[in-house]
Amino acid sequence: YLGRYYQAVKTREEMAAYAGDLRKGRYLALRKYYTEREAALDAYREARIAAEKYLELNPGAESHSLLGEILGQMLFLGSAGQALTIGPKARKQVKKALEMKPDYKKALIQEASRLAYSPSAYGGNPDKARELYRRILREGIRDREDEFNIYGGFAMASFMEKDDAQALSWFREALSLYPGNIFVLGMMDFLQESRIG
Repeated sequence: YLGRYYQAVKTREEMAAYAGDLRKGRYLALRKYYTEREAALDAYREARIAAEKYLELNPGAESHSLLGEILGQMLFLGSAGQALTIGPKARKQVKKALEMKPDYKKALIQEASRLAYSPSAYGGNPDKARELYRRILREGIRDREDEFNIYGGFAMASFMEKDDAQALSWFREALSLYPGNIFVLGMMDFLQESRIG
């Protein structure tokens, strides 16, 4: 969580600008919004070491998923070369978790999010993401953060396809769970401004 704190974009205005760069496919430009990138990377490096030790002691779906999540967060913070190295490692951990426990919701959400947030050139597939999110919801969710991630994922799948009305609808669902979330508020600001402009 410390890594996420340092990684977070700090204001709605910056998040709206981030959304604009994302919409234009300027993926490398997104790094500039992570103003505490080194602190975030340091926190994730420590978390990665702990997760790797946990995996050695308990080689189950949960530990593979945890390591995959940490690696996935590191993707956005390093260089393009590091992202190309870390991305397959993160995916491998999530895949391993799902092989061990096909119904493990955290890993299913991670896989759906990869499909929702990634550009198609890197394996993104909004339709498959939505299908997986629907499956997870049908099976039931008890964790508020998981529910938020699913709604945000639905929104991002729509955003990536430029279906702004649908994206706004799902961001509103996510916002109902975490009303002050800067990511969601900034994305909504961008989408609402795009519809007006």
